[in-house]
Amino acid sequence: MCNVSNEVPALFDWDDTAKKPADRWKRHELNHAVVDFVAPNEYMVRPPQAVCYVFLVDVGPQARQSGMVGVVARCIAQSLDKLPNSDGSTRVAFLAFDDQLHFFHIVPTSAEFTLMVVSDVDDVYLPRPTDLLVNLQECRTAVDALLGKFEEIFGSTHASGVGSAMGPALQAGFQLIVSSGVALPSCDTHSLSTGSDRRKAGCPLIELTECRSRGVEGQGGPKRARYSQGISASHTAL
Repeated sequence: MCNVSNEVPALFDWDDTAKKPADRWKRHELNHAVVDFVAPNEYMVRPPQAVCYVFLVDVGPQARQSGMVGVVARCIAQSLDKLPNSDGSTRVAFLAFDDQLHFFHIVPTSAEFTLMVVSDVDDVYLPRPTDLLVNLQECRTAVDALLGKFEEIFGSTHASGVGSAMGPALQAGFQLIVSSGVALPSCDTHSLSTGSDRRKAGCPLIELTECRSRGVEGQGGPKRARYSQGISASHTAL
């Protein structure tokens, strides 16, 4: 990736467990960007958590003009069946960013999803803290529909800001997975896109100009939110 070649230590040619020579080209840690090692029970302080992936995708001007948005969406779609999901518990979430944050609420057992735009990147928060991570198996139809329309949702939009909110996007992703401690893949290349173009792509838009959650009722007061514009009716994406 950075055109720097490193020598692979000879240790990688030996399987210390089987006590015999090993093929370095079959080493997962040498062939994959992210490797998860499952720790045995004696190293765990709690039962294994469900596997979760939050995909952060740069949809800024450079990413749109270069065609990276569509390429990334197609690559993610092609990789979904390769994610570890033997027990059907793997969860996923999708977050796009330019100079704002774009969250997707995916409806289980349907082909529906809603786009929520958060313009406040100085104090990052989750517009729907409990249901942005969804079960991949239950929401596969909607996930495929979202990825299939990703380039259409963002591709024809016009930039009205500069910069990239990748830092706030990483903070938002961390808030989503902090209780599970899982993977946060990011695809970055930077800002605002018009809501009308996203509606044409068949994606309901909720634009959140100000939203704060300072506790739940009975524990610090009720949640408060103000929506500058939105679509309340459900919308089929296919």
